[in-house]
Amino acid sequence: MAIGLGIDTGGTYTDAALVDLDCKKILAKGKALTDRRDLCSSIVSSVKAVGKAVLDAEFVALSTTLATNAIVEGEGAVVRLIAIGNRSEIEALVPPGEVSFIEGGHKIDGSRLADLDERGLIRTANCISGQVEAVAISSYLSVRNPEHELRAKSLIHELTRLPIVCGHELTTKLGYKERTATALLNARLIPLSVNLFSDVKKALNEMGIAVPILVVKSDGTLVDIDEAMTRPVQTILSGPAAGIAGALHLAGVDSGIVVDMGGTTMDMSLIVGGSPRMNKEGAVVGGWRTRVESVNVSTIGLGGDSYIWSDTNRSVHIGPKRVLPLACLSADHSSIVPKLRDLLSDSEIKPFLGEPQDFIYKRASTGEGALDRRERDIVGALKAGPLMLCEMFNGDRESWRATRLALQKLERMGLVGRAGLTPTDILNSNEQASLWDSRASVLGVSIMARYLKTEREEFEKKILRNLKEDIACEVVRKQVKECILDRDMELCGACEKLIDAVCRPKDKGMVQLLVRSDLPLVGIGAPIEAYLPGVANLLESAYLIPAHADVASAMGAVLANVVETANLLIENASDGGFNVYSPWGKYYFKTLEQAKDFAVELGEKRVAERAIKSGASHVKITKNIYDKEVFQGGENSTFLYTLVRITATGPPCFLNSPN
Repeated sequence: MAIGLGIDTGGTYTDAALVDLDCKKILAKGKALTDRRDLCSSIVSSVKAVGKAVLDAEFVALSTTLATNAIVEGEGAVVRLIAIGNRSEIEALVPPGEVSFIEGGHKIDGSRLADLDERGLIRTANCISGQVEAVAISSYLSVRNPEHELRAKSLIHELTRLPIVCGHELTTKLGYKERTATALLNARLIPLSVNLFSDVKKALNEMGIAVPILVVKSDGTLVDIDEAMTRPVQTILSGPAAGIAGALHLAGVDSGIVVDMGGTTMDMSLIVGGSPRMNKEGAVVGGWRTRVESVNVSTIGLGGDSYIWSDTNRSVHIGPKRVLPLACLSADHSSIVPKLRDLLSDSEIKPFLGEPQDFIYKRASTGEGALDRRERDIVGALKAGPLMLCEMFNGDRESWRATRLALQKLERMGLVGRAGLTPTDILNSNEQASLWDSRASVLGVSIMARYLKTEREEFEKKILRNLKEDIACEVVRKQVKECILDRDMELCGACEKLIDAVCRPKDKGMVQLLVRSDLPLVGIGAPIEAYLPGVANLLESAYLIPAHADVASAMGAVLANVVETANLLIENASDGGFNVYSPWGKYYFKTLEQAKDFAVELGEKRVAERAIKSGASHVKITKNIYDKEVFQGGENSTFLYTLVRITATGPPCFLNSPN
């Protein structure tokens, strides 16, 4: 019997599932709260909850939403982007202080657009040394010739010793802006991923689990954990990709709409015929269009820990920001409930730079050396324990504004965190759940309801109703984009109003719109049971919440294979020969056959090497050669290009056979 251990590290919970791979059944499972300050302890707790049988595991597969959550929440390392050539496409992508523009780049045929400004690179290296945590390098048309990215990487690394990622290492597709965004996100995620994956290794070693460790990528395939550290952007949809596989298997269906609700985000996928649709153009996460090939998942900042907040008009909103539930903060700090009681007893409740019941608490201890005096004072004050916002602001309006900016910076750096009202607190307050310290949840709900001039029970109903309607809107929006429109088309205002009319039914009006879906809703994730039945009722749809839905991503992680792919492009050269553009460089041949033979040989060799390095055994190579010609009548045609796609596939290296 082959046994795999799946681990899913999410923003709220860390799950573990021990799976019999022969019959694909869960043998045991465990769950623990995710402590972002100590991921190692979260992993140990979830794996220990599985029991001693984890020692029988022959490999570990990890899925995670931490990269997705970091992008959605705007977190990540301090990085510098080095953009080489074609400045205009990149200027709007990042703030001026975070990018250095360098002369260089290439033309569409791989020839130089301009010589590389190495002096500019040296000045940049001297400027950023000790100021940033990683570097992203993106050169114009580097997918046609990566020489400037490779030279820049070598030079910057020699002078700074910082981790560096290049655009051509992550994608072979055209699209300078998208490729740059992919490299930039990758650089921001490197320190986070190194911490996470190092914690996974440490946790498993401490438990005596010395087996291969692989990570689920955004396309649902596996990669060795050490490789994942260098290309963490490829894991931005790791959790959802694993969740799809786990959901379909556990539900016993081959088609449906998978709704995966976690603490920070909700991920939605349309599955028909057993396979998820793939986003070949690149995943879009947190408003960033990347070139990361992925399962076609819609990720929304809506989960159990979504921030419930009100605007200046006292209209209530949910998400996309994640905060720590008040109940969770109170479980670790006995001062929370008394402070909330005092606030509730005040004759008048006023919000201070946020909701009146918000708390700020200290998180990490690193990176405090780069703070100014105000920021250091805030961090110092929090060492004695969490503070309510109203406790932190005693001064004029200008002082409050400066403090708000300081808090935003400290939150972005991960030095402090915010606790506030969340859907989890709502479920605690109306007794649908009992997590951590429910007293804090009840008080927090009461405070906000009073501020909004409504009854607590009515406020609870409103939030839960809004959540179900928000989810229903996303389900309908997903189906419209996937089944009716081109998936890359944006919905027009009229479409949005129709969707809103369907999912947010009003008592008034002469027209009632109904939507009925033939596809069942398949729900997974810890909070999903509280919401999916109501969503299905709104949409008159069938729904399934399978057994073990709370660890579906952990199970799905161990069901995947290792897959590595490379695309090599062959085009006409100016002198009548042929250029081969590859991730490893540009090459020239006199004949098309020579170019094809070389492309296949090089691709097979490099992809097989990468698959083995990524943790595969029994690697199987497949090649696809696509010739593109334009026919001009009769038998005459003009050669445009040839695409050589090489794929290496293999099971995790612990297995003795491909099956």
